[in-house]
Amino acid sequence: MKASFIKRVFLSAILVLVVNSLVTTNLYADLKFYGIYSNMQAVEGEFSGFEFFIVPSNDGDFLIFQEAEGWPEKPLILRVQIGGKTTSDNNLVRFTHPTMGPFEGKIEGERLIGEFSAMKYKIELTKGKSIWQ
Repeated sequence: MKASFIKRVFLSAILVLVVNSLVTTNLYADLKFYGIYSNMQAVEGEFSGFEFFIVPSNDGDFLIFQEAEGWPEKPLILRVQIGGKTTSDNNLVRFTHPTMGPFEGKIEGERLIGEFSAMKYKIELTKGKSIWQ
């Protein structure tokens, strides 16, 4: 009976370690997509460009969107979908802006390249610091 108890405790500990390892590996693999992507710049006091800040939450992933043309607009918080149905779609980023419409892009290394399809407006953003930092 004592050996059976020790065996169950040992197997339970191994199960916890395996599950923890799988969850942690998956979490850290997904972390590479989070962060700030920007092409925002300031020239002679005039701001132009976009900043996307992709963040995780307990209710899914979100994107803090800011656009500037002359002066920065109010940031928007939008739901974002990262990845697709197949492993070849893992780098896809999709969201819908209330006035610019659907956006679909792909993360390639340290860049997010995509298009607002309704407007046929293509953008390329680099991952790094915000212009506000």
